[in-house]
Amino acid sequence: MRERTLLKILGDEGSAHLRSVLMTIMQTDNNKLMLVAPVIWAVSDVLRGHPSWFGDAWFKEIDKIDLGELHANAKKSREAVAPRHAIATMLIERLRPLFTDHRRRGFYESVSREYQSRQRAPCRYVPAHYSAATRPEVCLR
Repeated sequence: MRERTLLKILGDEGSAHLRSVLMTIMQTDNNKLMLVAPVIWAVSDVLRGHPSWFGDAWFKEIDKIDLGELHANAKKSREAVAPRHAIATMLIERLRPLFTDHRRRGFYESVSREYQSRQRAPCRYVPAHYSAATRPEVCLR
């Protein structure tokens, strides 16, 4: 199964991506034994989705994560979700705060506040067919 996984990633993503996936697993102290298909796929999925995360900080942070523990937890809920996807989700949840651009996050928070304040603003235009009883209290346009 592991060999088919490696060949599939090689064919779909290329040798550079496969090398990054294998380096992530094999060159970290805690995860050298985790060359199992769900972990390989999960690391590949995360790197495909977030290629800018790959680098020295990536290795440092991955080394702090026990992929064996993530794999064991993912196998427990195999009936609901494939271990590959569960592991990838857990990895992203742990790594996103470390790699997210804080300036961009602040921008999205300000846009969200602006959107929410517009939803609560009173309507300036009320169509003629609204009576006093059915007049909307907030403007949702």
